Amino acid sequence: MIFSESGDKEITLSILGPGKIFGEIAFLNKAGETRSASARALEETELEVWHPSMLSGEYHEAADGLGVSRKTLSALLNGRFGISPEMAIRLSKAFGGSAESWVTQSKCRPPS
Repeated sequence: MIFSESGDKEITLSILGPGKIFGEIAFLNKAGETRSASARALEETELEVWHPSMLSGEYHEAADGLGVSRKTLSALLNGRFGISPEMAIRLSKAFGGSAESWVTQSKCRPPS
């Protein structure tokens, strides 16, 4: 379960199934910004940890796959602007999760 906290309230952003990933935004965050969400295993889970260098090629491919520049993808992932409904659909198709969960995540980010 991916969740964020708002005061004493926990907001569920997504329930991930087998093969899904989380935490990828942390590797792109060069500003040292505090993460915007946390994860909790709801059942027995196998965790795979990747070093950021393993993801750099995928980052460049992701921008191309989403039809945006690398600069735009970086700004999007670092919360410099919100996620439009159209972009939420693209992100959902590319990375999983629902389009609604992508929009919710962007709204739950702390201000930049």
